[in-house]
Amino acid sequence: MAAPTVTTTPIDLSEVLTTQASVRGDLVATGGTTPVSIWFEWGLTNAYGYSTVPDSVSGAGLFTSGIGSVPNLPALVPHTTYHFHAVAENADGRSDGADQTFTTPDFNYVLSVSIGLQVAIDTPEVNQLGYLVVASRDGGSIKTRDGATWSAAAKDANGSLPGAYLTQFQNRLCVLNKKNAGFAYSDAGDIVADWTNDDAFPNLPLERTGMFEGRDASGGSVLYFLTPRGVYIMDVFSNMTFAPTEVTWERDDTSGKKGLYWKGDNYIAVGKGIYKVSGSEVALVGPDMDDGLPSDLQGTVTDMIGTGFWLVIALDGGQGKKSCILKRYLTGKHWHPVYVGSVNTPIRTLMWDSGTLYFGEGTDVKSLPFPAVTDNVTQLEDHEYAATGSLTYPYFHSQFESMPKIAHKVRAVTRDCNADDKLTIYYRIDEDTAWTTLGSFTTSPRPAVLNFPNTGDSVGVSFERIQLKAEFARGSTTTNSPKLESLILEYRVVPPVLWSWQFRVNAVTQGDVTGKSIIEALKTAIETGTLMSFYPDGDKAGTEYFVEVAAMPGGEKGTDFGQEGLYSVTVQEVTE
Repeated sequence: MAAPTVTTTPIDLSEVLTTQASVRGDLVATGGTTPVSIWFEWGLTNAYGYSTVPDSVSGAGLFTSGIGSVPNLPALVPHTTYHFHAVAENADGRSDGADQTFTTPDFNYVLSVSIGLQVAIDTPEVNQLGYLVVASRDGGSIKTRDGATWSAAAKDANGSLPGAYLTQFQNRLCVLNKKNAGFAYSDAGDIVADWTNDDAFPNLPLERTGMFEGRDASGGSVLYFLTPRGVYIMDVFSNMTFAPTEVTWERDDTSGKKGLYWKGDNYIAVGKGIYKVSGSEVALVGPDMDDGLPSDLQGTVTDMIGTGFWLVIALDGGQGKKSCILKRYLTGKHWHPVYVGSVNTPIRTLMWDSGTLYFGEGTDVKSLPFPAVTDNVTQLEDHEYAATGSLTYPYFHSQFESMPKIAHKVRAVTRDCNADDKLTIYYRIDEDTAWTTLGSFTTSPRPAVLNFPNTGDSVGVSFERIQLKAEFARGSTTTNSPKLESLILEYRVVPPVLWSWQFRVNAVTQGDVTGKSIIEALKTAIETGTLMSFYPDGDKAGTEYFVEVAAMPGGEKGTDFGQEGLYSVTVQEVTE
């Protein structure tokens, strides 16, 4: 007789809910001694800490139990990873199955927000009634016209339809399930009538993370959905088929969150960045590729919309961090905070309508004013200019970054400069060097150039990198200030000096050294471009130069190369 044998069955994610889960084990053998007690242990680590109620069996086979739903034991916590394993014990001993894990999903957070229409065609004029429609992770979709009364949005004769992601496509409102299968769509221009449902489409064993209307390579309107493996295209309303696109990646559960067609390009959120797909070209434009974000505002891109010339994104900071909404101008490179939420309250969806930004935060739908135009600053009639101010430019970069350069002049185009209201320019060549005053611009629009001082025998300032700073100073008036429209640095590149030498070689036989061997050595150096050490003063303890033969040696007194005689040889330095 022996102890029983038990294994832990990997969990089916479809049986993991927000606060409870169903787990399975397999009693492979009883060990010959019955009865056998079987149960599960579970907890936040593989030390477990909690157990299900033991069951007594007399034969091998599969067994299951619920955790998180046992009286007097704690419920599971959303968005948390748990460990569990199966245990079996008889009179001869105990057997422990391997450790397995699962992660509970979030609360039934709002995942999508859209606008829907009901068209009443029995009136003389077509009457469109606008609805706000929201969809959630597991709760389907609901609609409202007044924000107070809600009813099912996606539904057919049998009742409400599941669905997590909403998209307007060809004048219909479409909804897609979060995983496995399920797609439904409204009638054209009418979300109140019964929807068409296909609960078997798309049948794909991958969780969906978003759906959007985009454009294909030919510019045609298509419907896409996203998964942790990439972007899929959908042919709906007739064929009901789907297929992967060229935008794919290795499975990544932080990727493929949302997609957007905006200003002629498809944008695909992938983890903490965003792919901008322009025809066949892909560029990464997400937050971490620009100026970065504070650590407490970093997170996964969960939604994005285009409003006017602003790209607006929602970031889910994750467990223990804040979520936020950011905006970035179409041609800009910096992200500006729009809204910062609370810790552990994810922001998963965005929608804009008539100057208002709607977003799903946790289980709530919130809104805030958001104009679709560039933010403008109005100058007050009684404004005053500050007495001084400065603008520090980034370090100057060029294609000659690592080569020595000499700065000669700084030119500018200015406005409103005079003896009292002036612009003073400073420079430095590294962070450890103090700012040096170059001079001031006191006239407009094209003041006299500012010359860099001489450095020793050199005209100008030698540098490899240089930084400029403009300091603005106004005079006694408070209604005028100097203005700088452009600043130009004039410089020249100093190429490295490579030396060459010319000397004579006496290629004649002397003792054990033959003239022919000297000629063959020269020939090999010429044909192979051999790099050789060269000491101009003949002392190997002196300065060493690396040279190659620059030209065919010339013989004296009519000597052809190959014959013994006196040759003139030129060598050229190759590198310092």
